Amino acid sequence: MLYYYRIGDAHWQPALCKRHTFCSLIFVKGTLYALIRPDYPIAVVQIHNDSVELSFLGDKLNSHSVWDWPLLWLAECRGELLLVLAVDYSPMVYHVFRWQSGEMKWVRITSLGGCSLFFHRHQFVGCVGPDHPTVPGDYMYFTTSSRRLFEYRLIDGSWHERESIEDYVPMAWVLQSIA
Repeated sequence: MLYYYRIGDAHWQPALCKRHTFCSLIFVKGTLYALIRPDYPIAVVQIHNDSVELSFLGDKLNSHSVWDWPLLWLAECRGELLLVLAVDYSPMVYHVFRWQSGEMKWVRITSLGGCSLFFHRHQFVGCVGPDHPTVPGDYMYFTTSSRRLFEYRLIDGSWHERESIEDYVPMAWVLQSIA
């Protein structure tokens, strides 16, 4: 079930989706996209008369890169739909894919074009472009429920835990570009 709210409604409304379970949802350029469990195909989500209509866009993700309980999320960077996938845990290794709508497939990328992605508890928060000189480009930043801060550099795959003081690590990101 998916809950939605339209301006003017008194409260959130349920929209039924009987056969599918959502893994990750994101709006990009006015379109709501979802990854659908268990095989994680990408779909466009539309709500009609309190029910969910899915239009599947591509194939299922490669079974070699998806686990039973995967860490994967949809993200957005400069109007592009991205898929972030954890492929190893010790140390953490992530792969990032850009959706190629013309080819209807995910294409792996190794650079965010100088942008950086921010996640809180592994949920996508936002993207900061290369026009923010104090934020190093091609990084992904993660905060966790245990108030730890990690950074992952996409270009070389380096993973670092930043020194954290209890009061220092944000429980949520506040990004100027989306505030």
